[in-house]
Amino acid sequence: MAVMLVAMGANAAKNEDNLAGKTIAFIGDSYVKNHRKPFEETWHYKASTALGMNYLNYGRNGNCVAFDLKTWGPAMCKRYKDMADEVDYVVIIGGHNDARQISERGYETAWPQFQEGLETLIKGIHAKYPKAKIGYVTPWNVNREYFPEVIAEIKRICKKYKIPVMDNASSEVIDPNDAECRRKYFQGPKDTAHLNHKGHDLMVEKGKAFLQEVAKSKQKIK
Repeated sequence: MAVMLVAMGANAAKNEDNLAGKTIAFIGDSYVKNHRKPFEETWHYKASTALGMNYLNYGRNGNCVAFDLKTWGPAMCKRYKDMADEVDYVVIIGGHNDARQISERGYETAWPQFQEGLETLIKGIHAKYPKAKIGYVTPWNVNREYFPEVIAEIKRICKKYKIPVMDNASSEVIDPNDAECRRKYFQGPKDTAHLNHKGHDLMVEKGKAFLQEVAKSKQKIK
């Protein structure tokens, strides 16, 4: 079930992109749910509410874009159907767990499934919300097998449909492969996915700019 909060404070009145009162849904894995911490600590919650938006969280730990998992449930390319009936914006955050599944299942069979699932998710969201705009946030560029390929494919498909991408893989601030960065900004020293409160705070302004970019985008999804 999604969690919805409404923020209509002074920041909303200054919002030049008129996002105040609009509903934004985030669907994804533990990047959205925020793992073991409250979602109110995430940059996407803070950025959305600072812009006066109504925020919906459809995060699920361990979830994949394209692969159903016994423990972590149906893939995003299926469960988007359970989202709210009406939203103005949808942001997808996913791919981290897909990279692991491709490695474990084997590239030859799993890679086409990932590609198909990614397009199914984007086209399915567009069909459900034909007037909504979509954004995509990539995983961090973790130094493990198939992360570069998954990130590149996300960017390729989003470019095809003119969907704005927040490219966390090229972040100059957060480096999941650096031990000191993980110690300061992740939820544990061995964590390569989940930011802590301080880490999320570093991303808020970038997140606000990204949401405004999504709002201004001219998307072509067929």
